[in-house]
Amino acid sequence: MEKIDGVPDTPLAATCRAAALAAGRRSLAFEVTDPRHPAFGVSTVRWEPSRAVPAGWVEYLSASDSLFLAGWGWMSVYRNTGDSVNLARTQTLAAAAERRMREYPVVPQDWVVERARWTPHTLVESVFGVTGFRRVVEAPGDPRIAGTGRRYIESHLRHMGRERGRLARAWIREGGPQQGSAAGLSRNITASCSSSAMVFFSLSASLAEGFAASCSTLRR
Repeated sequence: MEKIDGVPDTPLAATCRAAALAAGRRSLAFEVTDPRHPAFGVSTVRWEPSRAVPAGWVEYLSASDSLFLAGWGWMSVYRNTGDSVNLARTQTLAAAAERRMREYPVVPQDWVVERARWTPHTLVESVFGVTGFRRVVEAPGDPRIAGTGRRYIESHLRHMGRERGRLARAWIREGGPQQGSAAGLSRNITASCSSSAMVFFSLSASLAEGFAASCSTLRR
C-alpha cells in the first residue's frame, strides 16, 4: 500500500490500490474466529496435496505466516483506511501467538486441520512473524504487544540460536507442550542456517520500540 501511495495519481495506481485493499479485506475471511478452536485467531495460509487424507489435500494454519500477512496486509489496510477490524484481527492474532508461547517453548509452525494438531517443529522462517508485532506496536503503541513480540523473538533465539547470530533451519520439540529439551534440540536440523532470514529478522525487530535489546544477540 505504501508503495502504491507513493506513485503519481493515475488510473493504474487507483486500480492497484483498490485491488490491494480488496485483497487485504478478503484475506480476513481465512482467520479462525471461533474462540473454542485451538487455533483461534490464526489464519489458513496454504493447502497442500496429500494422498494420506480422503480429500486429497491438507489445510495448514500458521501463526507465524499469519503474523507476516497481518504486518504487511491487514495493518497496511488499517493505516490507509482506518478500518479498525484490521487492527483488532491483528491484536487477536498476537494474543493467539502468546497463548502458544505459554504452551510450547517455540510457537509451532502449523496447525494441521486434517490431523487436528500442531506440528512438532518450527522452521526458521517463523521469525518473519515479528513483522506483525512490529506493525501493531507502531500503530497504537500497545506495550503489551511489544512484550509479546520480545518473548516471540527471545524464544527463537533461545532454542534455535547458533553461532554468529544465525538460527538453525528447524527446531523439533519432543513430546507435548513444555517438552522441548536440550536433547530434542541436539537432534534437530542444525547444519542449515539462514543468514538472509536473520537479516530480515534483525531489521524488522530493530524497528519496533523495545525490541533492540533482544536483537543485540544477532550482531555478535
